[in-house]
Amino acid sequence: MKQFLALCALTIGCLQAGNHQTEKFNVPFDFQVNNMTLPAGDYRVQQDFGSDVALLVNTRTGQRVHIIHRMTGSKARLTFSQSASTHTLKPF
Repeated sequence: MKQFLALCALTIGCLQAGNHQTEKFNVPFDFQVNNMTLPAGDYRVQQDFGSDVALLVNTRTGQRVHIIHRMTGSKARLTFSQSASTHTLKPF
């Protein structure tokens, strides 16, 4: 299984408001997370400070998926593993 980083940094923006952090990503392919297949598109990761649980939100449809994301203090990346026909979001 080939691994790669989806440097979806084309639209990364780090906004801090209140007690949470939001980062935006553009994912150029369909992918799987938590046994669900999500479409390519614009997403945001929203997370309360101090929490390891975040929401991955499709900005077009509003579909939300809980993910584990450990804040590191630097810009976040979405990392995917790739098989012949599937991209899977890796845990953070």
